[in-house]
Order: sequence, then structure tokens, then C-alpha cells
Amino acid sequence: MTNNVYNMYMRFLIRNSIFMTSLTSISPVLVYRDEGVISGLQLDRDEKRLYWVGQEGEDWFIASLSLDKGLHSYRRILKVPHRILAMALHPSGR
Repeated sequence: MTNNVYNMYMRFLIRNSIFMTSLTSISPVLVYRDEGVISGLQLDRDEKRLYWVGQEGEDWFIASLSLDKGLHSYRRILKVPHRILAMALHPSGR
């Protein structure tokens, strides 16, 4: 959210991609693309980070990136050998 303009983040299963668009625009912009499945998008508005669940081969992971810094801030937080079915963010101190 910048200057009271709200952005919407969405994933497209067919493209294994995450896109962003302003609610006042109809042209989505590519934020991230991967070879494997992408699911479970979560937004941390305070830290301006986007989190998601991804798959690489037989392994599943949770990854994130800064909305301000883009792909250079990409990082994997957790990798496990089984499917991650749900993810939720809980702001610390609240």
C-alpha cells in the first residue's frame, strides 16, 4: 500500500507466478516466477514482505521477498520434505 493506493497480489497456477496490480489498473505486473507450484500468499504490511509456499522437486518451502527491494531480497525461510498445506502470519508483539 503506497499513498493510499491499494495493491492486489495474485498467483496464477498455470504460470507458476505471482503478479501485482493496483486496484485502479488492469495491467498486472510480474513479481515472481518459479518452476514449481506457488500457493498460500501472505502479505506482511508492516514489514512490506510477501510470503508464499513453493515446491521444488519433492520438497516444499516457504519463501519471501521485500516489496520495496524486489527479487534481490528473495529468501527461503523453511524447507521440508512434505507438502505445506497452510501458512499464517502473526505479527510479533501484538
